[in-house]
Amino acid sequence: MADLILDGTSIISKTGSNNPAITSGLDFPAGHVIKKTYYPISRGTYTHSNFPDDDTVPQRSEGSEIFSQAYTPSTSNCNLFITTYVRLSESSNIINDMQLGLFISDDDNCLILGEGYCIGDGSQIHSVNITLMHSMSSWGTTAKTFSLRASGGNTFNYSNISAGFANPKFGSAFKSAFIVEEVAT
Repeated sequence: MADLILDGTSIISKTGSNNPAITSGLDFPAGHVIKKTYYPISRGTYTHSNFPDDDTVPQRSEGSEIFSQAYTPSTSNCNLFITTYVRLSESSNIINDMQLGLFISDDDNCLILGEGYCIGDGSQIHSVNITLMHSMSSWGTTAKTFSLRASGGNTFNYSNISAGFANPKFGSAFKSAFIVEEVAT
């Protein structure tokens, strides 16, 4: 009997200690995770910029980019499930409402947007935690770039441990995540 090892895109069949054989072009059953990729988002600052205060979809030229990552799906036969969590905040009194939008390089329109509102009276927390979850079909096996753009605030992954305005604390341990899961179709 052979041992079978999955590595995401192929099966390594090992019938003995010295004769492994790689079988490529593996077809995963629909609904199975093919690949899961994690990208950390470290803390940082950005220039305060707002999405327009109207009923139009935010554009890639609006807000401030806080993260971007090129991504190449491993197959065109999958759906991509994107999850991201980011803490937006203000380190000075700028604005109480903050938004986070997900964009992709070949589309100027925001794919999904989340928002939060902080109480800004000087003794309260001046941060919002925004989680985005988005699903889309694979576009094939070429690279495209995902980006996150913030509206409102001027820092991300800053702490409000003592209330008041956000401050850099906890070093490199304070970070957010951008996760892409490929699920077979």
